[in-house]
Amino acid sequence: MLWWLNIFLGILMLIAGLAGLISPSTVSFVALLGLIYPLLLLLQVLFLIFWILLLNVRLLFPMLILFISFPSIKQNIGFHCEKTYGTPNTLSLLSYNVQSFSQGKVYQKDKAIASEALQFVLQKKPDILCMQEYRTSGRKPDNLRYFTKHGTYYFRNYLDNHSRKGVGILIASPYPSMGKGVLKFAKGRVFAIFSDFIIEGHRFRLINVHLESIGLNAHDMDLLVSPVLENAVENNFLSHWRKIYRKLSHALRLHEKQINVIKGFIKDSPWPVFLCGDFNDTPASYTYHQTAELLHDSFLDKACLVKSTYAGPLPFLRIDHIFIPKQFETTSYQRYKVYFSDHFPIKVELRIR
Repeated sequence: MLWWLNIFLGILMLIAGLAGLISPSTVSFVALLGLIYPLLLLLQVLFLIFWILLLNVRLLFPMLILFISFPSIKQNIGFHCEKTYGTPNTLSLLSYNVQSFSQGKVYQKDKAIASEALQFVLQKKPDILCMQEYRTSGRKPDNLRYFTKHGTYYFRNYLDNHSRKGVGILIASPYPSMGKGVLKFAKGRVFAIFSDFIIEGHRFRLINVHLESIGLNAHDMDLLVSPVLENAVENNFLSHWRKIYRKLSHALRLHEKQINVIKGFIKDSPWPVFLCGDFNDTPASYTYHQTAELLHDSFLDKACLVKSTYAGPLPFLRIDHIFIPKQFETTSYQRYKVYFSDHFPIKVELRIR
């Protein structure tokens, strides 16, 4: 049974590795497998260890799967575990989905959580701060006086009603902005904002994104974490799985449309582009691969092992990314395990080549 399970999961992993090449609008099932790619990878590693301990020739199968999948594995696991020291003349960028400062309990701002989260962020002193699901109750972002006093901020409500109140996307920096705007569909919410900066004589454009949320509620997450079959009929078990599948498929197809708009915007930019934020997609996804055709993932340069950015019940998910133009190189990559939100903040330090 274990041998056949190993073969089945190995084939699934190979199919999941194709998620970056096949658009979700073409085959949704492959795109969904891309979401669980880290789990499939872990299972193959465990099978390899198991067959090695038994001195069984079947170890060749998971070894072959891992060898074939190595290009995809490199995008999920960091191989730079050497210590990183501070480098002068660097540009630092921090991205954080703060979940409305509510920790998911209610869709209402918790002042204590907001204060602690923002205090943590400001201690890191990023040159540019990007937040998603940022909730503000006034004309200016709360507790960000450092940025609003000395430089600039740009907050845009998801509903694009030009209100300074509500939940939306934020870019803040002590450096002045030379231009700004939003990316959205004609009848949809704002899914990205951008701002142009000049730092040390170099002009560049920064895009902060929050692609469509998967939309799974607490009940959905419970089923994914503990898919128990007891009382299946009573709980409409199969019907619930179909609803989850439809939610995931819808979100991934919308990601495809959103990233196509972003790609076109990057190609038309007269300046180098940084792209960061909550992509709600893993490195195995079509969204990630489309972005990687134009920009470079800073994770690949300085990250060590698996740096999941989702702080919820599903492990190993790295769905927040910071992509940089090829003119820059990464000198430091940090993922901070602080539980103010269902995401972990990530920070990179960069320098021009």
